[in-house]
Amino acid sequence: MNILGNTLSTIIVVAAVAGLSAGMAETARPVSTTSSSLSMKFTGIQQQSGTIKVALFNSEDGYNKNAAVAGAEVAADAPSVSVSVENLPAGTYAAKIYHDVDGNNAMNTNPFGMPIEPFAFSNNAQPNMGPAKWADAAFEVTTEGAVQNISIQ
Repeated sequence: MNILGNTLSTIIVVAAVAGLSAGMAETARPVSTTSSSLSMKFTGIQQQSGTIKVALFNSEDGYNKNAAVAGAEVAADAPSVSVSVENLPAGTYAAKIYHDVDGNNAMNTNPFGMPIEPFAFSNNAQPNMGPAKWADAAFEVTTEGAVQNISIQ
């Protein structure tokens, strides 16, 4: 499969995983009794419509298999928006994000299979021969929490 096909496959799965978080509005459901939080700010939003959808992973294996442990979404109604994921245990995480511009709960593509809706990864990690690598996207959530500033492209 070519670079675009690998990236597209991952993004489509991310879209499906993030779509499962529908109804979780601005916070994910708790995954433990620990009260760490992750604050995510998204900038560079070109179209103020639809929803920013986040799938959060706590292991490289889960990241590679698109087995999200939490999700969140926030209306993309400004050039920059924020969302918090609460009740996360301290540990290492990575996020896959897409902007569902038209609200259809799917990553739209052109006839060649290239994404036409913006997407991003935590740490602003860049895709390389497929989705961004876990090592590039991974970050720590401590007992004090964490902050991610992500540019949507």
